[in-house]
Amino acid sequence: MKLSYVYILACPYLDEGGLFTVTYSKVDGTSVDIPDVETIATYTCKEGYTTLDTTTRYCNSTWNGTVPTCFESECNSSVAVLNGFHIPNQPRYVFHDIVQFGCDAGFYLEGDVALQCQSTGIWNSSLPMCRPVDCNSITTPQHAFVHYSNGTTFLSQAHLQCEPGFNISGSSVLTCNETGVWASDLPQCNVISKHRNTFVFYLYMLIFDTKLWFILNHY
Repeated sequence: MKLSYVYILACPYLDEGGLFTVTYSKVDGTSVDIPDVETIATYTCKEGYTTLDTTTRYCNSTWNGTVPTCFESECNSSVAVLNGFHIPNQPRYVFHDIVQFGCDAGFYLEGDVALQCQSTGIWNSSLPMCRPVDCNSITTPQHAFVHYSNGTTFLSQAHLQCEPGFNISGSSVLTCNETGVWASDLPQCNVISKHRNTFVFYLYMLIFDTKLWFILNHY
């Protein structure tokens, strides 16, 4: 009786580099210990690394394809914050890197003070923002009215003016400083007093035959 022999052509185990592992399975997903014909080898980059190459190879007496290249996962390096700063300031950030944020004088941080680059190449939170400090509206002095240039936040100005018949005592322009406080004390509006032996001028504009008349009263 003549015996027939069936030879199973096996593929060698693939070398595992320092940046990836290799698992073996069949097309249906069943795992195998010994790679043979129709075995699928799947490469998985280690945590913090990724690849753009094909991660599977097929055994057909020899392995097809090539070994993929794993490289460090990088997070978006555009982390500059308007009116603020970040440390460290470097061209690239990879897995485990931490960047910390701060704001310039006159601004406060809204959001996380630090972000960490994850293994997926995504920061663990969104970028914070630097908001201007707010001095809030002033308490308007009696007989005065106020106009704000650009609101009440850092470097904005409050312009004060007295009602007719009153003089301003103090600075008529207040500036919101970096600590969130108006830089000067509130002015006061004092009534214009009439003293003996002083002249009080009243100007009346009357137009008669295109002539302008001025009347001067003496007290």
